Amino acid sequence: DSAGATIRSGSGYSIGTHYETIPNLQEGVYTFTIHDAYGDGICCNEGAGSYKVMLCRKTVAQGGDFGRIESTQFTIESSQTSPPTTAPTNQPTNTPTSQPTKAP
Repeated sequence: DSAGATIRSGSGYSIGTHYETIPNLQEGVYTFTIHDAYGDGICCNEGAGSYKVMLCRKTVAQGGDFGRIESTQFTIESSQTSPPTTAPTNQPTNTPTSQPTKAP
């Protein structure tokens, strides 16, 4: 996270697809770092591995062809609402008459 704390780490993943969800991340700058013990990344030489990091259905980091380590920073921004509309500028119409008027 922005303070340098590790949010999640792991190792020893088996061959195949691995999904992990980290809910409720606060706004700030984060760094996703992937390490490979053999130093040849996770694709190409020994298979066709890859990784993808997604945030709100948007890819913020992806790859597989790297050496021993790869890092990518991404930012979680606060959700912003639209600013309020401006106040009406016209005054309301005159007050209605107290009784119906006669037709001409």
